[in-house]
Amino acid sequence: MTRSDADCRSGMSTSRAALRGDLSLSLERRKIYHRLVAELSQLSDEELAALGCDRWGIPQLAREAARLAVPR
Repeated sequence: MTRSDADCRSGMSTSRAALRGDLSLSLERRKIYHRLVAELSQLSDEELAALGCDRWGIPQLAREAARLAVPR
């Protein structure tokens, strides 16, 4: 049994929509990540320590926060 052209086009548009959705999520997470890195970098070492973080941990903290802020 073969798929009709309409079925193929429908599947392709669904794939494109999924890709657009994934891209949108990635861009939103990236925007949040960069904003958080900039904001956290402004904090003093003492303020970062109060958050349980140090300067080396800023990227990881920002990645995790961005992932949680924009769930799948």
